Amino acid sequence: MRPSRLWIIRTMASLLLCLLAADSLAGTKMVSSRRDLSKGDRTDAINHGDEATSFWAALSLSEKGAGFTLKTAEAYAKKKGNFYNAAFFLSMNPECDAIAQKLLQSRAQGAHALAAAALLQRALGDYLADEKEANMIRVQHFDADGQPINPKIPGRKGKGQKKGAQKKNKPKAADIPAALFSDRDPAAVAMAIQAAAYSRDESVKEALKGITKVTPDIAGAMLFYRAMIGESPAAPEVQEAFKKASGRIRGMGGLDLPGLCSFDVNTPGPALVCQAIGQLGDETLVALLDQAMASRDIRVRIEAARAMGRIGSARSLKSLHDALPRCSWPLLVEVCNAIGAIPNAKMVPALIQRLGKEKGRFRQDVVHALSCIAGEQKATDAKGWAAWWRKEGASFQVDEAASKEFRSTTRVQDVDVPGLGFFYGLQIVSDSFSYVVDSSASMRGPRIDSLKENMTSSVEGLAEHVKFNIVDFGGDVEIMYDGALTGNKKLGKQRVYDMDMSGGTRVFCGMRQAMLLPELDTIYLLSDGAPVLDSMHRWPEIIRATMMLGRYRPVAVYCIDFDPRAGNQAYMMRLADENVGLHESINVGPPARVGAQKKKKK
Repeated sequence: MRPSRLWIIRTMASLLLCLLAADSLAGTKMVSSRRDLSKGDRTDAINHGDEATSFWAALSLSEKGAGFTLKTAEAYAKKKGNFYNAAFFLSMNPECDAIAQKLLQSRAQGAHALAAAALLQRALGDYLADEKEANMIRVQHFDADGQPINPKIPGRKGKGQKKGAQKKNKPKAADIPAALFSDRDPAAVAMAIQAAAYSRDESVKEALKGITKVTPDIAGAMLFYRAMIGESPAAPEVQEAFKKASGRIRGMGGLDLPGLCSFDVNTPGPALVCQAIGQLGDETLVALLDQAMASRDIRVRIEAARAMGRIGSARSLKSLHDALPRCSWPLLVEVCNAIGAIPNAKMVPALIQRLGKEKGRFRQDVVHALSCIAGEQKATDAKGWAAWWRKEGASFQVDEAASKEFRSTTRVQDVDVPGLGFFYGLQIVSDSFSYVVDSSASMRGPRIDSLKENMTSSVEGLAEHVKFNIVDFGGDVEIMYDGALTGNKKLGKQRVYDMDMSGGTRVFCGMRQAMLLPELDTIYLLSDGAPVLDSMHRWPEIIRATMMLGRYRPVAVYCIDFDPRAGNQAYMMRLADENVGLHESINVGPPARVGAQKKKKK
């Protein structure tokens, strides 16, 4: 029988697609290259066609002073997709308040919203940093001389106090200009209220009373503000605010992982109401959180689960149980955390069932939740937990003291699950990760030799179902396979062999390129020193930016340092601790002298 014409066309199309895919896999993509700037003028690079290069140049210029930064930010923010990036750049500038005031004097479209977003970025960043410090199980680090290391993230002005703490060093009213609360742009108003909430700034309370146009986002923001400054709205007020905040659907439907990994801080109204309920701690409001768990916006569902864990009411267990079987991983992290905070034996079968479906990093989240209920880790996989439950389930009762002890001393990344490979001394538990490794000139000699040897062995030893990528950074940032992960070990080993070296240490540029990969949930970062020529010039900035990007998509960061100096080592430890990762320090000899060797031509 002769094949049909349609069959021939489909076969040829399939072959063509395979050839195109193979060609894509065989190459590497240069991103945010220093060579894009022939004269070293970063203002030219802001308009570069490559998004990563434009991002690097704009952020690099954001420290040049208020006037120059304002001009740069306005131009950069006008490009599609850059608005919240620009706001973040401004929030990192020491002169953020002065820049915001100048933006408020501008008549340009979006200028006032940009000012509000920058102030919100700064306030939210301060708040999240304080929350992490308050909730993190601190691992005590020591330098080479045995002195304790506990690096702080500077520049917080005393804002974002922990719950119950006295409000010292409250921000001045000028930090959040009153004019923003009467702005014609509702988005600017909503973000200004959120900034005041995260700052716990009571000085603007009267200005908020003058707001007459209450959009859904403004309704959510106003309730959140009241909860954050210590007020206790009555249940009918909270219910009315939730109704208003849910009046229209805004934001992302379905699952958009790259979209979640952004500096977008304009939180939808229902998510703000969920945060307010979590702050209030009122168990009678859990029914509203149940409704929020049905939202089409994953950010609302994440905030609802967080609030459930914060309140710790058994009334939330049904919603958490219903979400557990099918929820995507950014929500699964929070669902498991909430279940661990409300240990109940009835959740064990559903957790074991979900554990059986997990093949990568989130086995740890499920095992951690099971261990919180059991009071200790009983097994490492679904089969082991099922055997324990068959034996003990009929008579098992939660020991609340043991559960609390386990939860207070064991982090998610500390639980034991079968490994999928190794990278130096760190076990690989993710099946969707990227190596992000230093290929700077200081790595020449024994350091790059060690890296290439270990990475080759690591790629070769990965479990068959694991997908990965490789991003290496020096003065250039290169990604093995743009836009996705791959299981092609041959490609990975060839990329390790071909890895080039260049002057610079662009840590955050490399991390961000990996974090934007759609399937990725984990990074294995290796570096031999402080950032140089990077979009983020210091480790505290990198830690803060990573925290902001991971607000709704918490990518795990495992860190390996080749630098025994206490400063770099301590910051990489903290970066791992605060991002569900572990740290390893490797001594493979001193860094190479930089400057004597030019970058090899390709």
